[in-house]
Amino acid sequence: MKTQYLLAGASFACLALVSPAVAKSTDDSNTASTDHGEIIVTAQRRQEKLQNLNIAATAVSGDTLAERNVVRQLDVQNIAPGISIVKAGLTESINIRGIGLASGSPAVSNGVSNYLDGVFQPPIVSTGSFYDIANIELLRGPQGTLVGSSSTGGALLINTNRPQLDRTSVSAGAEYGSYNHAQGDAAINLPLGHDFAIRAAGLIASRDSYYTDLGPLKNKPDSLHEYDGRIGLLFRSGGFQNYFKIEAIDKNTGGYAYQPILGTPLAAGRTNIPYVLAYNAPTYNYERANIFVDELKYQFDNGLVIRSVTGYQNKRINNAYDSDATLLAASTQLQFVRERQYSEEINVISDAAKPLNFILGGYFQRNKVDVVITNGNAAGPTVPVSRSTAAISVEPLAGR
Repeated sequence: MKTQYLLAGASFACLALVSPAVAKSTDDSNTASTDHGEIIVTAQRRQEKLQNLNIAATAVSGDTLAERNVVRQLDVQNIAPGISIVKAGLTESINIRGIGLASGSPAVSNGVSNYLDGVFQPPIVSTGSFYDIANIELLRGPQGTLVGSSSTGGALLINTNRPQLDRTSVSAGAEYGSYNHAQGDAAINLPLGHDFAIRAAGLIASRDSYYTDLGPLKNKPDSLHEYDGRIGLLFRSGGFQNYFKIEAIDKNTGGYAYQPILGTPLAAGRTNIPYVLAYNAPTYNYERANIFVDELKYQFDNGLVIRSVTGYQNKRINNAYDSDATLLAASTQLQFVRERQYSEEINVISDAAKPLNFILGGYFQRNKVDVVITNGNAAGPTVPVSRSTAAISVEPLAGR
């Protein structure tokens, strides 16, 4: 199945402030920081104090995320109120105050907008581990004016650390735990002259499966082998700055853990033993993503800022399922999903200290989604399915 769609929009926000917000529009970062104990966020395309926002918002720094063991997007629900995130096969279902995404289809629009470094994220392949994160910002309630049409429930903004022109820094971390869990990450920031800096960061992680498969193939559902990398370049001269980022995600697991629902015909094949499964077809889950972001910004002497954010993403998923999740039948399903997204956002942002405070913007997005699904016997050739497949009553098992 091939689907193409085009999104285009423009928004204008004009806010007359009785007491102008204190903003740092000249800063070259796009991340939350602290200013004399106050949290500075960029939820409205400029840096301003969190308490001056007239929306319900939560901002959490990267250091706090690490302290609270928030290592992936799924963990955000453990530290911020009003948000729930559920792994739903091809996608992660994000809901804020009960509004969001309730479908596992990559063709269904988000109900909660998810942005990574200022670029809207399609719902597939959004499960990479957190590393070198500057902060996350959670906005509750409709955010259509500044965030977009897919934000009825709110928005989740994830910002990674950008290159810094004024310092050289190196950070690294490693950990080891049960189930042979091993992870290492590192980041280095190098200023090259007064106007240019580069920052590189990466992560390697692996873990054995929590589950035992009694079937002949000894599948390893919910295991992990992940390799992520990111390179950012920053150039600044006078009022002009250019931030360019390349990011790659390569994540391989043993597929998903699930079993027949009680009361269905296949329930007789349940093991009824915690963390014990019985598959007779191969299972796997392989996610890859390449992300490119280019942000151009120019600030005039009067404080007016013109900003352009260009994004390109190529995300792919290969899945294999034991369709019945038992040893009773030998049915399998293979899935391939690829989504390519091109986006462009233009902003004209006023100086927040001026009597007239406004943000003028336009947005363009084009997505192409390719979906190939095949069904068949685990021991024989598969049969292509053009649009949909027969539903199998299974329920997921949560990992530890």
